[in-house]
Amino acid sequence: EATPNSLGLVVSDLTDAQKKELKVDSGVLVESAVGVAAAAGLRAGDVVQRLNDVDIKDAKQFNGLVAKLDPKKRAAVLVRRGDSSQFVPLRPSANGN
Repeated sequence: EATPNSLGLVVSDLTDAQKKELKVDSGVLVESAVGVAAAAGLRAGDVVQRLNDVDIKDAKQFNGLVAKLDPKKRAAVLVRRGDSSQFVPLRPSANGN
């Protein structure tokens, strides 16, 4: 079981088939959402496409970016669910809760 990052997210890379099915070019799939992410309404199956001003390519890059976030500032996470995308403000915490 993967440990959630400081935004409370466990993500995985999207396969080409998933990208086609979800109609996205890039992003990572949310496997689970706890803590701040869950409180903001994120859930498994959502796709994270951007973090602040950076397009997300894969899980390693996303988790690397999350690790550098300032806990005093909210991060803008572009989340796609179904046919709609929206920015969700998330404030990182030390342990994702």
